[in-house]
Amino acid sequence: ALIAPRVKGPAFKAYGFIENNNVFMVGINDAEQNNTCTMVSKYNSLVQFKNILNEFYKIKLLNQTSQGVQNLEFYSIDLIQSDNAMLFLNYSEQKGLEFISITVLTPQVN
Repeated sequence: ALIAPRVKGPAFKAYGFIENNNVFMVGINDAEQNNTCTMVSKYNSLVQFKNILNEFYKIKLLNQTSQGVQNLEFYSIDLIQSDNAMLFLNYSEQKGLEFISITVLTPQVN
């Protein structure tokens, strides 16, 4: 459920870890002709997170939507590994339910 794959690829893995009292979940999947990596955690500032993201990656907002407390933003992202990569930002700003997840999706190269 971490990265909601319809199909789990042969290298599907999910991990959880704690660092400095912060809990992180990480999932990877290699199904359906795409490689994905997702990281989920609580956050202190969505603005700060987006500033850091923009500082290190060339991203372009393609679409955004919200459903209840969940907000989704879809970006194209320029990565060394792929010029066709996508980044999905999923977050909640509701008090007590703050979370953020980023998923990077890159097409598999055969």
